[in-house]
Amino acid sequence: MLVLATILVAAIAIWLTYSIGTPVRELGHGMRRMADGDFGHRLPFRTDRPDEFGQLAESFTTMAEQLEEVNRMKAEFMSVASHE
Repeated sequence: MLVLATILVAAIAIWLTYSIGTPVRELGHGMRRMADGDFGHRLPFRTDRPDEFGQLAESFTTMAEQLEEVNRMKAEFMSVASHE
């Protein structure tokens, strides 16, 4: 019985590590890419997940789109300003 309980606990620990650790690492990686100016980076998991990671992914995607637009507007402004 102890062996079975140990196997069950190990399986749950592996599942939790994967289901929580992977999205956290992906969010961290995405934020580093954004900080480096890669506003087109998208997270490799769905934004319609029914958990907090889905909400974070949706916010991340919205932020990326807004930053992409601001970056485009900045480039356009610099182009117009340099011709003046």
